[in-house]
Amino acid sequence: MATFENRVWLEDKYNADFACLRKWWLNPGHKEGRYPPMEIDFELFGEITNAETIAIGLSIRELQELRARFGHGRWRKRKGVANVRLRGDTIRLAEVHWYEAHGIGKVRMKIKRYLD
Repeated sequence: MATFENRVWLEDKYNADFACLRKWWLNPGHKEGRYPPMEIDFELFGEITNAETIAIGLSIRELQELRARFGHGRWRKRKGVANVRLRGDTIRLAEVHWYEAHGIGKVRMKIKRYLD
């Protein structure tokens, strides 16, 4: 379970906007009304560990779609292990995948499999 100290630490680390995945995971352009916020059924509970890059640039299948929707950048597909809190307040260890680019941030995070 998250303690108050852990939550404060997360808020200090990511600022108030990044403390919760639901706030953190808004699509770029959301504030201008171009894209609705992403629908996510989980939130990160702690840090992502064992993060590694799976693909870079042209090796990413969805590269054209990412560039069209979020803009140009050096896109990477990454994976890591994190504790996630599901809708029913269940906390599970999961492998998560996401895309990220410098200046754009992390987008389209999804759970690939549960590790516990």
